[in-house]
Amino acid sequence: MKIYTQKGDHGKTSLFGGTRVSKTHPQITAYGQLDELNSWIGYLEAQLASSVTSPNSPAPLDSDIKAELQNELWWIQDHLFRAGSFLATEDPTKTKHLPIPFADFTEKLEHSIDKMTHQLPALSSFVLPGGSLISSTAHICRTSCRKFERLLIELIENLEVKNTSDSPQTLVKTYKTFIKDFNRLSDYFFTFARFTQIKTNTTERLWKPQ
Repeated sequence: MKIYTQKGDHGKTSLFGGTRVSKTHPQITAYGQLDELNSWIGYLEAQLASSVTSPNSPAPLDSDIKAELQNELWWIQDHLFRAGSFLATEDPTKTKHLPIPFADFTEKLEHSIDKMTHQLPALSSFVLPGGSLISSTAHICRTSCRKFERLLIELIENLEVKNTSDSPQTLVKTYKTFIKDFNRLSDYFFTFARFTQIKTNTTERLWKPQ
C-alpha cells in the first residue's frame, strides 16, 4: 500500500463515513491537534526511554519510576487514538466498529496525579516551563492538550448550533465526555513536569515578578 493517495492534494479529506470536507473542517482541526498532542507524548516517552535530563541535573530517573511513567504514557496514547477515531466519524452508527475510549480515563489520571503530588513540595508560585528536557516537553504536552480542549469545545458548540438532527447530537454527547478527560490530562502533564523535575534533582523555576 502506498503512503500517499493524492486524494488530499486539493485541500479536502474524508471523514469516517465518506464525506469529503475541507482540511480546515472543525472535526479535522480537532483530531489533527489530537495527533499533534500524541506526537509530543511520543517525544516525551522517548526522552524517558533514553534517560535524558538537563545538563545541570545529572541524576537519572529511578528505573521503576521511569517504567511506570512510560506505561502511563503508552496508555494515554492508546486513549487518544480511540478518542480521535470518534472525532473523525460523521455517522454515529459507524462508532460500533471503533475501539471504545477508556471509561475510567479521568479516574486513573486523578489517581496518578495524587500519587505524584504527595511527593512534591507545596506550590506557592506559578512555575516557569523549563528546567530538564523531560519537564519542558511535559509542559509542551500540557499546552498542546489545552489547545485541543479548546478546539473540542468549539467543535461541540458549532455542532449544537448548526445541527438539530439526532445523528450529530449523538456524537456531541460522546464528545462532551472527552472534555473532562482532557481537562484532567493537562493537569496530569503539569504534575508530570514538576514530578520529573524533583526526581532528577532539577530546581523548579518559579515565576517571581519584579
